[in-house]
Amino acid sequence: MDGKTSSSKPWWWVVGAVVLIGAVALAVRMGRRPALKPAPMIDEPTISINYDATGKKATIKMEDYLAGVVAAEMPTDWPAEALKAQAIVARTYTMKKIAQGGVKKLHGTDVCDNPEHFQAYDPTKVNDAVRQAVAATRGQVVTYRNDYILAWFHANSGGRTATAQEGLEWRGEATPYITVVRDVAGPEGFRPWTATFTKAAIASAVIRVTGKDPVDFKDIRVTDKGPSGRAITLAIGKAAVSGPSLRIALGSEKLRSTLFTQITVSGDTVTFAGDGFGHGVGMAQDGAKAQAAQGKKAAEIVRFYYKGTQVTQRWR
Repeated sequence: MDGKTSSSKPWWWVVGAVVLIGAVALAVRMGRRPALKPAPMIDEPTISINYDATGKKATIKMEDYLAGVVAAEMPTDWPAEALKAQAIVARTYTMKKIAQGGVKKLHGTDVCDNPEHFQAYDPTKVNDAVRQAVAATRGQVVTYRNDYILAWFHANSGGRTATAQEGLEWRGEATPYITVVRDVAGPEGFRPWTATFTKAAIASAVIRVTGKDPVDFKDIRVTDKGPSGRAITLAIGKAAVSGPSLRIALGSEKLRSTLFTQITVSGDTVTFAGDGFGHGVGMAQDGAKAQAAQGKKAAEIVRFYYKGTQVTQRWR
């Protein structure tokens, strides 16, 4: 007898196992994780949609739905690679939201056509350029370690994108792929804007957001800024209010961003000045257009805004 039992492993198996364990341990010590297997392919989803104006519900194939989203969210005459990037991002946003429950609690469906609840959707705007962009990216999504990312997007970054925490007051799952990115300017630049409100309108918004009356105030100060320079907290009289919440309360179409360059209180009016349009998180559509005009491909544009991600195929 040589001391082995019938369950003993040959020497080369033991050596191989030791080497593998050592490699994994080294990767962990160096801050790297073992490579993940690709996520399995799935069939193109069929989803349920609620039409807000009528309350009617229907089922629709994912790619058909995406065409209506791209057409509603981005001008349909923009460069092809920008439209493709929008398709990839919107497809990812949809799949992630559905995985989180979609709008089931609101409508009992996966998606809806109300942009305040989900994404804009308008199939009447779909043209050949949109159809081609959706078809060219069919089944492509953005993933981080095999998971769908939170693929937020907005119109214009004002020159630099925001973290999820400062732009959206996000307190959910970690989003390491959302970082501050120095953006690319197109012909529209970074859309400087001004907006004027009465002090009464400001006070009313503050009360709705915080429940506190700021009383009379002589100035408005940004007391906390995020990494991109956006206002996280503002001091208004006796109240402290979050920048993103104040923007929504005053109207996000008028108070276009929280990347303020100046806030002036004069008499009974308040004037904000700033750059950009939107919450600033994730892909900037104007930046995507500018990069497409420079010859960048859709996948490059996507990875520019979502760091460390991959564009992967989930169905064909």
